Amino acid sequence: MTLIEKLKNISKSISGNVIIIGLDYATVEDVIDKNDKINNLYIMNFKGKKRTRKIEKGYKRDKVISIKKIRKVFKKKKIDYIICNIDDVRKFLRSFIKNSVYINKNKLYIYGNNDNVDIELLENRYKRYTDDILITKYNNDILIEINNTNSYNNRLKDFCYHIFDIGYDIVDFIGNILVD
Repeated sequence: MTLIEKLKNISKSISGNVIIIGLDYATVEDVIDKNDKINNLYIMNFKGKKRTRKIEKGYKRDKVISIKKIRKVFKKKKIDYIICNIDDVRKFLRSFIKNSVYINKNKLYIYGNNDNVDIELLENRYKRYTDDILITKYNNDILIEINNTNSYNNRLKDFCYHIFDIGYDIVDFIGNILVD
């Protein structure tokens, strides 16, 4: 089984409110469009930028959304499923992790190329909130499935993790400079 087939199977089975960020595969998008169990579908492509237009299924007007402010647009635990390409959100990973746990009440799927994904970093940062993480490796691709049904957020907890992540990024940056 390939990543595209797995994403098609996931797209057939999802229901409720769905956010799709940076979907590259047109065949998977067709399967999602044909799914009648999806109530609200939000499609966003950040492509490394801070802002993008939110495209809602059935609405003509689009709304500009910042990836750092996604928490304000979608309320707490209102989104059932999130399918995300890691290349779209890599630049804003610190804020995306806490916001995705905040708005998601069911499952989060992150996919990408093996070379572009730091699996240990993602796994450690999401394990702060939940223990249900399943990593599936394909030939050159990877799919990370995170179950957020029992995850819990707290402002103080998020603030402390944000400070730790900034410190980790600073130490990593200094280490890269010294090695090069």
